[in-house]
Amino acid sequence: MRLRSPLIWFAVAAVLLPLTVGAEPPPVSLEEALRQSPTVVLGQVESMDRRGERQLFTLQVEHVARGELPDVITFDAEPPKGERPFIGLGTRMIAFLEPTTQEQPRFRLALGGAAALRVIRDKVHATFSVEEGPWLQLCGASPPDERRACRVPLDRFLSEAGLRPFTPSREAIFRVLQPPQCKPCNLEGQLHKSDAPDLKDCGTAPEQGTTPHILQCVRESLKGRTPFLVRVPRHDGVDLFALDTFVSDGTHFREISFYPSMGVGPRCSALVSQRRCESLVIRESDTPWLQCETPGKHEELCSQSRRIDALGPAEKVSRLSCDPEGRRGMWLCDVLPAGTRSGKHTPRHDGPDFICSTRSKRIFCREE
Repeated sequence: MRLRSPLIWFAVAAVLLPLTVGAEPPPVSLEEALRQSPTVVLGQVESMDRRGERQLFTLQVEHVARGELPDVITFDAEPPKGERPFIGLGTRMIAFLEPTTQEQPRFRLALGGAAALRVIRDKVHATFSVEEGPWLQLCGASPPDERRACRVPLDRFLSEAGLRPFTPSREAIFRVLQPPQCKPCNLEGQLHKSDAPDLKDCGTAPEQGTTPHILQCVRESLKGRTPFLVRVPRHDGVDLFALDTFVSDGTHFREISFYPSMGVGPRCSALVSQRRCESLVIRESDTPWLQCETPGKHEELCSQSRRIDALGPAEKVSRLSCDPEGRRGMWLCDVLPAGTRSGKHTPRHDGPDFICSTRSKRIFCREE
């Protein structure tokens, strides 16, 4: 295939937007992506299903440029090990998809996750434009810290690439981020499964050191070989908080560690693991003051490694009444009842779209 426009060729033939953080992938041409992608769609990411290292994305399809698809599809970005896809909730993108051998999901991004382009709404012409990514230079060389906007109108891009034309005509929308969803994983739930009868709860030690009554409780329980538990908080790094619970049934010893957040957010990232100990030893001058002697391997008891983030349903921006937040493109808004008018700023009906999050009784919105 030969692209007729030098601008389009220069813009998209060099590299398609890399989706992973890390080493820059080798250049991918548009022709190569089209050869490997029987399906090409334009849409907005409405949910992300994090399953450990895997991340599945559900796309609200706005336009099928090649192939036949339903209005909503799910695909796998297949990031390299140890890296994360460079896709967020609300991202509008052109996805070049190839089939998988699985029933779910049926599709994955072609060419190792490199075959995608981010798309933004052109605020002047109320249309769409292809946007460069953080490593993709569409306008030639520029300083490393400078992000240059080099935009290609979507209708021109589709035409030059031999894909189905598309003209957006809908009113601009806003969508609100929903609370993440995950299965429960907490310390108390795991302690209730303990096989030790009549546990004596010695309490929770302060973050630094211990207290006389906690120390006495643990000493007496160890000496008398009676069942007990004690909680000892600790910090792994600046932000990662853990609560270690030492449990004994009088004969066997365990250290159960609870991480309420594994450093990826305040919700839906908890982990509870345990390791068995040959014995528990008190060392008041050390940190921690209660230690697991000859520990075994860590066993995962529960984990919120699967987390689903999603956007709420699309609503027309004409329902918003907003005040500027102080940063360009940021707004504090109220959602008005249908048909209500306000003297405050109301976003343009022809765009841009908004992605919003809840803040008290109002919503905090950013322009897309």
